[in-house]
Amino acid sequence: MMNAEKIEVKVIEEKEKVDNEFLELVLDIKASFKSIKKDIEEIKLSIDRICKTMEINEGVNE
Repeated sequence: MMNAEKIEVKVIEEKEKVDNEFLELVLDIKASFKSIKKDIEEIKLSIDRICKTMEINEGVNE
């Protein structure tokens, strides 16, 4: 019976280790998506500024 208990403890410890590693990966992915979202927002703002500049230039050239 002692061996079965030791095995059960080991399995529980390994499961907790895997759960923690999985949680870390999920948090890393979440942080990456936040970073990507921020980059996309910055790109959108840049595109908007470029479009406004082009509109102003078209108005001057007319």
